[in-house]
Amino acid sequence: VSTAGNDTTGTGTSLLPYLTIQKAINDIPGIVCGRYIIHLMVAGTYVGASRLDGRIFAGGGTFADDAIGYPIVNTTPTPNAYSWVEIRGNTTNASTYIIQDHASDTVSGYPITVAGGNLTIKGVTIRLGSFGVHATKGAFVNLAAVKFENNSVGVMGTESSVIHIDNNVTVDDLGLASVLIINNN
Repeated sequence: VSTAGNDTTGTGTSLLPYLTIQKAINDIPGIVCGRYIIHLMVAGTYVGASRLDGRIFAGGGTFADDAIGYPIVNTTPTPNAYSWVEIRGNTTNASTYIIQDHASDTVSGYPITVAGGNLTIKGVTIRLGSFGVHATKGAFVNLAAVKFENNSVGVMGTESSVIHIDNNVTVDDLGLASVLIINNN
């Protein structure tokens, strides 16, 4: 994905990237077996809410709802038994890779929502959301080298979701809440 990309003529490659993360998500094959990586090719601000739902994932484990296909996350033996989608800006926390769901300097919306899927976010700043990342319906979200900035709540987990925080994760979210876990998670 590149800020110089095009969602109409792009192909998702480094030479012809997409403009938005959501277009890259929508282009994911119907079933992911293994790891699917969305590379943020050029430093910049990626505008537009991104939603991943469980229909794009396959792998180990059982399903909470066969009709919808939300995987049940189980860390035994390891989460690696599941397939993953990864949004990657850089290997370190690079504030030049920014994800927000609108262009204005206000706090609203969810920059990233993960419903029942497995997602790793690495090397980006997530900003200006009511919730920077919302994990729901048994999602497993791994945060690695991520900075949360000016969200009302950095990370919210609901409905038996799992949030794993690696090193180099920082939160500066207006002093309201860093991580909010509800519904017996």
